[in-house]
Amino acid sequence: MASGRETFHHASGPYRPSQGEVIYEHSAGQCDSTYDNPLVSGMTAWLSQAPLYDNKPITTGQEPWLHWSQCMWSLSTQIGCARAFGIEEPYQIYVVCRFTPEGNV
Repeated sequence: MASGRETFHHASGPYRPSQGEVIYEHSAGQCDSTYDNPLVSGMTAWLSQAPLYDNKPITTGQEPWLHWSQCMWSLSTQIGCARAFGIEEPYQIYVVCRFTPEGNV
């Protein structure tokens, strides 16, 4: 995940074979509803990308609706999600969900 020396980013292929991955990071100065319900907050953020979908194929890998499309991928049959709390900043959370088989590639 993240540390003072490395940024939070997707796991490389060998660490998630044939798995799609969506990630979410949130920091706040105090306890808030996102911190209290990180899995709900992460999923809400990903699903809120639906209005950004333009019905076009992925071309750059930077499309603003990629998380949403992975969550909606109809051929994915399994999902696993986890959350972690940061130690370098107060009220920092990370949420990762993985899907198999991976979609929107």
